[in-house]
Amino acid sequence: MVYAPLIAVFAWPQVVCGVIWSGLVILTVALPLVLRSRWGSAEPLRRCIVLSVWAHVLLAAMATTVPVVRSLGPPGPGDGTMRVTMLSDAEMALLEGTDDVPAENLVEPVTETPPPPDVQPVEAPPVDPPAIEAVEISEPPAAVTPSVAPQVPIAAAPGESGSAPPAPFSEPIAESMFVPVQTPEEAATIFGDDKLVEVAPPQVQQSESNHSPVNPTTQSALPQEYQWRRSGDKQAIVAAGGGSADTEAAVQASLAWLAKVQSRDGRWDADQHGAGLGPGQDASRVGAGIEADTGVTGLALLAFLASGHTHQEGPYREVVRHGLRFLMSSQAENGNLSGKADVFASMYCHGMAGVALAEAYGMTADEELRRPVERAVMYTLAAQHPNTGGWRYRPGDLGDTSQLGWQLMLLRSARIAGLRVANDPFVGAGVFLKHVSSGVHGGLASYRFNEPVSSPMTAEALACRQFLGLTGETPAAAEAAERLMNDLPGRSADNYYYWYYGTLAMHQLGGQSWETWNRALQTRLLAGQTASGPYAGSWNPDAVWGGHGGRIYSTALATLSLEVYYRYLPMVDETAAKSRRVK
Repeated sequence: MVYAPLIAVFAWPQVVCGVIWSGLVILTVALPLVLRSRWGSAEPLRRCIVLSVWAHVLLAAMATTVPVVRSLGPPGPGDGTMRVTMLSDAEMALLEGTDDVPAENLVEPVTETPPPPDVQPVEAPPVDPPAIEAVEISEPPAAVTPSVAPQVPIAAAPGESGSAPPAPFSEPIAESMFVPVQTPEEAATIFGDDKLVEVAPPQVQQSESNHSPVNPTTQSALPQEYQWRRSGDKQAIVAAGGGSADTEAAVQASLAWLAKVQSRDGRWDADQHGAGLGPGQDASRVGAGIEADTGVTGLALLAFLASGHTHQEGPYREVVRHGLRFLMSSQAENGNLSGKADVFASMYCHGMAGVALAEAYGMTADEELRRPVERAVMYTLAAQHPNTGGWRYRPGDLGDTSQLGWQLMLLRSARIAGLRVANDPFVGAGVFLKHVSSGVHGGLASYRFNEPVSSPMTAEALACRQFLGLTGETPAAAEAAERLMNDLPGRSADNYYYWYYGTLAMHQLGGQSWETWNRALQTRLLAGQTASGPYAGSWNPDAVWGGHGGRIYSTALATLSLEVYYRYLPMVDETAAKSRRVK
């Protein structure tokens, strides 16, 4: 909450501040003079009382001119943390629930300094991680053919046929957070009077009969968004979307390497593969990402899930099952999936791991995954700032665009899986996007309020708008695409994080812009994949942010970019979608 009552009483707050500061100056100058006077050398008690009252009145008045923000604090222990910060006019407007941001704050800055998403890191030389125990797995066939597998509980330890599921959440799920999704007609537009984006249509709930193991001979239990992942003619889908046999071969080589280096406890160990070695923006961030195991494990699992592999079917089912088991065992009682990650990586790790659990639940309808996904969603909802609609390092932070993408993707993936998440957090995310957007049509975006526009954040913001229902050729989308066309892969330092969101967004747009982006992306990614040796199939952690995330992070993001052709169905109107579908 913002506490500035004295300022609100006066029409000219600058005058108030001037009077207060002048009084403090006078007090400082007068104190030694008073002490030298006859009054100052007598009646010490009265002197102390008068001076103390004067000083405290002035200091109390000054304190009321400083906005004090009370952090929500993380759910559970630690509530009530207080910190004082000086806020800009734009941030004050957001905190007070108003939209009157000064016009000059919405003008695109001339210079650009891309902001750091904190699990993503800066250039570093390739790291040779020490050998670790790996899960043995046979080479997958060139074309993956789903096969029926025994339904082993995810929570079972390696080598066991089953074990008790994780202990239930110590507190009941707040059912109010999972209310029926409003229809498009009932839902307010995301940006109010601006009417830029409308709430995406609600997902159809799966029937109870669909909460059984997926029958590999049919795709009826899969949500529509994931249908292409298990298509019987994936190569045709790849070709239709702009991929090739080379891109799919790169994906298969990557998945084989990821499976080979998975630890026996199911995690992909971040620091064993070069995480945490990137330089920090300041001393407090040195080593950021070194304990980001849940985050990189979530990214690795997403690469397997995007290619159609689950814990129930496919040659990598044991790899996926062990990875999901690790995430479930790492989840805190309040739903937090960040594990041991430092403060700069924790919310990234929670989002990435949460998306992996939600997609696995959506693809299999395995009831063992439902509660962990609900808990992850609840933590994300509790961490969202109530006024800005954003997320950052700690629950209740004002927010940044880089965090927004992962948390919004988690909420959307939960909806796709059948959970009835209310519209409020999506509306809040739209409010946040509005205040980090700029440009003629609002298609450009910055990392935080009043910071320079950047290509990575413009790409992520465009993807977020698509998650919220902004699809097709709109002025904002065209403006964002133009920015990305001027910063194609290969024109600046390699940045897999930027390419990941740029690829998601540009693939949804389609058309000539997507074809141009796709050619540039393939040129860089196919050339950058390691071809031989112990790292064959992976990507070196020498791109932007690779030094913090490491080789698993770099490899997973590169792989997900090459799986874009079938990861999601196009989020466009039905006519355009049909024209891009493979019969």
